[in-house]
Amino acid sequence: MSRDNGGTTETDVGLRGVVHEINNANNIAVLNISLFGRVIADLLPLLNEYESLHPGSRLGNLPLAMVRSELPSMVASLESATERIRLATMKIRSAVPRASDLHD
Repeated sequence: MSRDNGGTTETDVGLRGVVHEINNANNIAVLNISLFGRVIADLLPLLNEYESLHPGSRLGNLPLAMVRSELPSMVASLESATERIRLATMKIRSAVPRASDLHD
């Protein structure tokens, strides 16, 4: 394992790159989940009305009643997952030294 002048290994640099890419993808997910949550909140009354007019309807080959009841918890689950990813990448980032950290 080679080290640069500051003591940072190639693995450290590679791991920081992976964490960076995970954070990029996670940040996109966070933004989209927020929008998705607002859309779902606006959509639920419409789904309720549709279900009352068309009992037994299906959406995505699932009973509409089940979809309606599960959508809010799906959004919450996605929000929780992105927060766990954020915390995990912060832990990794804090555990991997940067060259600038090693010069002190």
